[in-house]
Amino acid sequence: MKRLLIDDRLRDLAKEYKKALAKKFTAKPTKKLEDLKSQLDPVDFAEERIYIQHIIDNYESIILLEPEKFDKFQEDFFNVGDVRKPVIKKVKDRKTKKTKTEEKKLHERIVECMRYEDIRTDIYPLLFPKLNLHTCPYCNAQYLDVVERKAGERGNFQLDHAYPKSKYPWLCTTFFNMVPSCGSCNLAKHADAPVYNFYTNNYTKLYPFHFRLEAMSLLRYLLTQDEKKLKIKLDTTEAGLENYEQAFSIENLYSAYNDVVEEIIWKAKIYNESFKANLEESLGKLFPYCGDFTRFIVGNYTEPRDILKRPLALLMGDIARQLKLI
Repeated sequence: MKRLLIDDRLRDLAKEYKKALAKKFTAKPTKKLEDLKSQLDPVDFAEERIYIQHIIDNYESIILLEPEKFDKFQEDFFNVGDVRKPVIKKVKDRKTKKTKTEEKKLHERIVECMRYEDIRTDIYPLLFPKLNLHTCPYCNAQYLDVVERKAGERGNFQLDHAYPKSKYPWLCTTFFNMVPSCGSCNLAKHADAPVYNFYTNNYTKLYPFHFRLEAMSLLRYLLTQDEKKLKIKLDTTEAGLENYEQAFSIENLYSAYNDVVEEIIWKAKIYNESFKANLEESLGKLFPYCGDFTRFIVGNYTEPRDILKRPLALLMGDIARQLKLI
């Protein structure tokens, strides 16, 4: 729920990712794409062969392509062919060793050739910690992390594609099109069109969302002391994000956290200015280098830049400001 700015640090990480691909794959994805192209009938798959050739020709650029150029590349190179066409492939059964035919759609074949599964399991988890990302950027409700196992690091997250790989397979391994997310958000977003891009070159678009406690629901809660009366709304001032709520059902998801909002209401009613001043003084004496009193009284990070450090940070910070707790 906070975007990452594409700056020099992030571009360096993307270059590190590209080097990891070159080191990992002895058989380059472009070679596999060449093989796939050669298997397609030149008459029945004429446009699809052109599509694959464009991936091969632009592969080095595609890996590091930034979101502001996605649509231009799509228009220039990938508005040909039907990536949902079924493709027949002969494969050898591991158990029987017999050859059989297997049918998959072309976009699935392209994703296989570009080695997305290997990237997801073997390469991306090694780079993920350098993003300094600890929660799902779509919902800010679930932790993301990398767990060390005997077999190697394993990401406790899924990789979503801002531009879905079923429609834009050429972007399936592009660094700035892969978004680490929780399983719930990744499974919820079934769309052919892009919903939201996590990476941006525009500093003014880093914080597109904020939460709001519905005023009438607060009144009903104060009268009944029933937390179920509380209603949380997700607002955005950015055009083009109207389908975000439909894609991720954020308001429905956050109805499970009414007790968190209730605790902020309690604090807002009890923590008057003099009480907060006494608390801040005491905190300063015991922990002189703390420097974050608002985090102490809210129980979470509250600065916009820290939203992705802990689940529910955006919700708790926004409601605390709305109720003038901070």
